[in-house]
Amino acid sequence: MNDQARTAVDILTKPWTDVLTPQESGTGKYHPITYPPMLDMLSEAKGSSLGGTGAGRSPDAERSLINLKAFSLYEHIDGTVRAWWRETSKERCPEDLRVALLKLFGTLNALVASHQIPESRYGHITGQFPRWRTQIWELFDPPVVKELIGSCPNCEATVHTNADDERTTALIAYYWKGIRPEAKCQSCGEQWTGEGQLIILGRVLGANMDEDALREMGIAL
Repeated sequence: MNDQARTAVDILTKPWTDVLTPQESGTGKYHPITYPPMLDMLSEAKGSSLGGTGAGRSPDAERSLINLKAFSLYEHIDGTVRAWWRETSKERCPEDLRVALLKLFGTLNALVASHQIPESRYGHITGQFPRWRTQIWELFDPPVVKELIGSCPNCEATVHTNADDERTTALIAYYWKGIRPEAKCQSCGEQWTGEGQLIILGRVLGANMDEDALREMGIAL
């Protein structure tokens, strides 16, 4: 069984708990917070504001953009789960998306254990579940992004210009609390995932590396 997929499915379909550090809670103590299933959070976000201004509400334009992102992501997940259900089961797909995803995961585990689907297909499908977890949480808690100074080991780019003619470093690192840090080259798309690969990237960059940015991500060089 894919443990990362199992964890992601649980958080997507069941209430889950996060623990704030003493610094984050502002109380000097660890403070647990219980959240509803992430699919419920995403469904609710389709019609409400996620961000906040000084008055506690997002501007209409920002709120509309967030709602659109939440709606698009929910529809994508819902449609994908039901398509995979039709591929793997002859039963009628449950209306509740949380139930459908839970049962789909159980069916996939049974099929791969009995060699009725190849492990590559199982890995492709279940690999989407952690990505959905990350995409949903990114709406509520955007990643911290750090620019890394140095040339991309793959394409040697150092600067990237986006569609709005804004220039940034080609290499960026980003992370969320409790989720593996990642880095990527905005020019060629090369990616590094997890602390191990980021440490390797840091060593390749050598003296030109932004060590402070990586240390802030909790990566010991």
